[in-house]
Amino acid sequence: MTPEELDAIAGAIIDRYQAHYSINLTLHQARLVHRFEVEENIFLNDNFPSDREKHDYEIEALSKILHLDQFEQYKAASLKNLRRAEEDKLEEDKAQIHQVRYHQEIFNFLNKEIHPSFFRNEMLLFSLTTSEYHSKVAYLKAEYSRFLNLAHKRSLINHFRYHGNLQPNTLEVLRLRNKIRHLEPDWGYFYHQMDTQTKAIADLLLSKLDYLASLNQNFYSNIQRKIYEFHVDLNARHFSGPSKFSHSRYQPAEEKSVSSWTPTLLLIDKNKYGLDSKW
Repeated sequence: MTPEELDAIAGAIIDRYQAHYSINLTLHQARLVHRFEVEENIFLNDNFPSDREKHDYEIEALSKILHLDQFEQYKAASLKNLRRAEEDKLEEDKAQIHQVRYHQEIFNFLNKEIHPSFFRNEMLLFSLTTSEYHSKVAYLKAEYSRFLNLAHKRSLINHFRYHGNLQPNTLEVLRLRNKIRHLEPDWGYFYHQMDTQTKAIADLLLSKLDYLASLNQNFYSNIQRKIYEFHVDLNARHFSGPSKFSHSRYQPAEEKSVSSWTPTLLLIDKNKYGLDSKW
């Protein structure tokens, strides 16, 4: 940039600090603020700081640029903005109580109706336990168990990092979604997180054991019908207007191939991956 362009930017910063904080910067201070803001943009692009982290980062940097009285004035305004952001989070969380109820109904339905039905049919999973690939299925389920634990830990860490204790309803939705994954394996999310070796085993099992679902076609058709009817009713009660869910798992049985149940057949666990002992 030319000196003239830099001076124009510094002038805009002087005007901004005067308008937002009633702080009169010198030209030298404005140039230092500009240098900091360039560095801050790089920091923000490479990271995803929380509001509190961004506030602390700015406070630390500007304490070295502003005079003491200017800094105290800036810090007070910055804290006020931070408090306003926290109040907004509290308000946003109130709306999440609806999502808590919505996901709780899904969990209850899966836990009481769908998951037990897989294990009431003794022959349903028999082919897996006697298959030549049973050790690979066991490995895949062990990896899914590890995935569940890691995904839950990451979601908790990110929640408390960005929201602290400000959004308990949002936290409960996260917990319910994780509990649902224990009952209804999330193959897509799991597959995306797999390492190369696990993906190779998953692809092998899908290709070699794809026929198993067709052996129990009536069972899967009935399960699919129950799931579809449940979600039609659920969405009608929780959302105005026609149902808008589009996930393939929630389509009418006649629109869904039974082979798409193979991932569930591979991963569904009688002990729910220790769900009852976790919560």
